[in-house]
This record gives sequence, structure tokens and C-alpha cells, in this order.
Amino acid sequence: MTSMPIHNRDRISQYDIPEDWYANRSLGLSAFIRIKDEERWIGPCVESILDFFDEIVVTIDKGTIDRTVDILASFQSPKIKMFYYPFKINAGIVPEDSVNSGAYYTNWSISKTSFSHVSQWDADMIMLPSFKKYKEFILRKNMLRFSGYDIATPDFKYIAKSDRSDSPRYRRLCDIRIYRVNKHLFYRGNKKLYLSQIKEKPDRCSFQPMCERFTYYSNLIDILDPRLWLKYPHPQLQHIWNVIARKDFAFPKPIYLHTKPLKQHKTWSGKDMTTERGKDIPVEVPSFVFKLPEAYLNED
Repeated sequence: MTSMPIHNRDRISQYDIPEDWYANRSLGLSAFIRIKDEERWIGPCVESILDFFDEIVVTIDKGTIDRTVDILASFQSPKIKMFYYPFKINAGIVPEDSVNSGAYYTNWSISKTSFSHVSQWDADMIMLPSFKKYKEFILRKNMLRFSGYDIATPDFKYIAKSDRSDSPRYRRLCDIRIYRVNKHLFYRGNKKLYLSQIKEKPDRCSFQPMCERFTYYSNLIDILDPRLWLKYPHPQLQHIWNVIARKDFAFPKPIYLHTKPLKQHKTWSGKDMTTERGKDIPVEVPSFVFKLPEAYLNED
């Protein structure tokens, strides 16, 4: 598949993606967040980014049963736009144009954004205030890579021992989190990675590894892959241009606090993300990270 699936094979027209989803976008920053039962951290997450992004598009998984939506509504902000996605995301290998595909779900979420640059944000990420001064710089780039500190303790005093954010190599290769929109930008499934996951831990599969990356922005090594040149020639050329013109930028320091380890999550291979305390956190922590859901729900 060499372009984003526009129509889903399930023939549910209200969940088709508009053909011109990428067109007529104003210069600015959109965040999209896919959520399911995120009441503990969605408040601090949104509070940290609300004055930075021009809009925050939230797509809500059908399985959400906690107070996440109520907390989002408590902000009473026109920047926050919520959309329900009533389909189960199938952990198996499903066609990328199915509403049950994680790739289609991500592409549908992106299509709901309206600004020139889109950020893949997570509900357990809390932006550090020092990052906000870079907005104009970001809007001059095509892709931004950045990392975050994995928080190991609820008092936010320590990062996890497994945290790699102080590694220059890791920061250069870290997740691409902000993208300039182009019609060739879309998520694709990663069958090879999915199959390796199933083989190693068949009881811990999820759709995330199926969505390894956007086609439009690849890893540097992908430039040498002839299969990608045959299937995605425009993205490959764009990636070369990003490198030559310095439109691909990796921030030298972590820019967010990653609270996922506090949930005792495991990686797809079944290992704990963190069970051991590491270094003292080297940045000042915003006070609102300690706010509980009730603090947002009880505000006037």
C-alpha cells in the first residue's frame, strides 16, 4: 500500500478519511492523543500542553470507562476536540484499511487535526515548561525528535535506572514526535515487527508495534533500503531532503516527563519498564504533576 487508506473496507462511511485531509492547513501545532482510561495523568498532561498547542485532538477508545472524558471537559477549552472511536482495535494482523487496524485508527486521528504540524502526544507525557519557547523554531522544521525522562517514583524525585535520555545516540534516534503534514504522511502497519512480537510473547501483543512509524519520515538507515524506494519513492526523497536541508532535528535534552513507568507497565517483550530507581531528576518539576483527578473535577 503506497498511500493512506481513505475509505475503510468495512464500508462505514462516517469513519472514512476525507480525501483532502492534508490540505488548507494554517501554520500552527496540533496534538493528537489516543486515550483509554487515562484519568490519573490526563489532567496534568493537558495542563502542561494547553498553552503550547493550537489544538488538542483527543480520540477516545471504545473501552474507556473511567473519568478521562470528564476531566477533559473540565478544562472548558475550545482547543480540546474530542472524538469517539467505537471500534475495537484488533491486536491481530488486520488490513490497514480496516477500522479495527491500529494504523487506520492513527490515520483517522491525524485527519481530525487542522494545523500544519502534528504532534503524536501521549496521555502519560507531561511537557516541561522550558520546551515551550521553541514553538517558532519547530514550525520551521519538518520533523522533530525528542525524548523524555522516565519517572520512577511518585514523588518525581528520581528517574528510572533504565532511562536512556542522557545518551546522545538515543536522542538522535528517539521517537519522531512532531511532523509537518504532507499528503504522503501516514501510518503503516509493521507486519515483521508484529510477527516477532507474537513469537516471543503471544500473550502480550498490542496494536502499537504494528504502527512502527509514519512512512513520510523514516529512520536514516531506511534510505538504503531498496524495497522502500520501490514502494514509497516520494517519502524516501523527502527524507533525504529533510537531512540535507536540516529539517530533521533532534532536541539535545529531554522535553517531557514520562509517567508511564508509574503504571508498572511492561514493554511488548514482557519486561518491566522500570522497577528500579535511578538518578535524581535533573530538572524542576511543575507542581501540577501532583494534582489528582478530583482536583480537576472539583474546580469551579
